[in-house]
Amino acid sequence: MPLLLQGTQQALINKIVTTTTHILAVRTGQEIKISNRDPFAHNIHPLAKVNREWNKMQLPNTPSFSYAYDKAEFIPIKCNIHPWMHGYIVVLNTSHFAVTGEGGNFSLPDLPPGRYVLTAWHETFGTQSREITIAGDESQTIDFVFQAKP
Repeated sequence: MPLLLQGTQQALINKIVTTTTHILAVRTGQEIKISNRDPFAHNIHPLAKVNREWNKMQLPNTPSFSYAYDKAEFIPIKCNIHPWMHGYIVVLNTSHFAVTGEGGNFSLPDLPPGRYVLTAWHETFGTQSREITIAGDESQTIDFVFQAKP
């Protein structure tokens, strides 16, 4: 998934009994458009702890709906009808974030010069953080290596 730009709406689409986006990262207050493109119903159930938890049935061929979260939180989301459908909505207080691609790579283009704490999160292996300093148009390579725990 590409870096999300300020003011864009993100989509969570249920299609052929899968969620097309396993991890959806958004800013606080950013709208998420939720659609059902399957010929059967889904039950969208974000399990928020900090924000309001909600649970909504979405029938086939019904209009999409939008939702936004006010507080930063990593929110597991599931379909109560299809237990294999699950993912995460990651709500952040910054516009500087990315979700890794298939190869595990990410980029943060146009990051202004300054000091940052870069944090990587994995749903099974947790988080790792690195302090970085960006000067001018500098480009850096930061590697995060997560180890499976026995």
